Amino acid sequence: MNSFTTLVCAETLARHLGDAGWIVVDCRHDLFDTEAGRRAYARSHVPGACFLHLDEDLSGEKNRRNGRHPLPAPEVFCARLGSLGVDGTRQVVAYDASGGVYAARLWWMLRWVGHAGVAVLDGGWDAWVKSGQPVTAEQPRASPVHFECRVQPLAVDAAHVVCHLEEPGLCLIDARSPDRFRGENETLDPVGGHI
Repeated sequence: MNSFTTLVCAETLARHLGDAGWIVVDCRHDLFDTEAGRRAYARSHVPGACFLHLDEDLSGEKNRRNGRHPLPAPEVFCARLGSLGVDGTRQVVAYDASGGVYAARLWWMLRWVGHAGVAVLDGGWDAWVKSGQPVTAEQPRASPVHFECRVQPLAVDAAHVVCHLEEPGLCLIDARSPDRFRGENETLDPVGGHI
């Protein structure tokens, strides 16, 4: 049974390395160098960890109206999860080296497709390395399974936000860096600032 649904510390994850019921996912990424995460994973990662790329695995196709990292089609994402061996019985642990931003995206996406047994590595890659845990460059072999996609109504679109923006029950959180929130040093979006 899956027991971790928010955070997992490095020591707990280390005790479960090699546990067939656990799958570790490296989500390291850099918006300014989109291959940085893949290179970092190839150099060293948590033993047994597979790699998911923000642009290729955790995002769908852009259509000029759906943002920089739109959600992929649920069936495409679920097929990718199955190819890694993720099914409804596995505990998934995600990590990155960016304060949890990309690992949290995978956490949310797994919950979106009905998988509650997912947690983020507390402190991410840095905490893993600083605590002296093992690392490897060896890539694991996945045993593909069927991942049953059970999409949950967790996503909203821009039209929903606009319609409900003035309602007191809406809590809109911008998770970008403070300078980008303020519209300073904006190099990624055509318009700086926030909603």
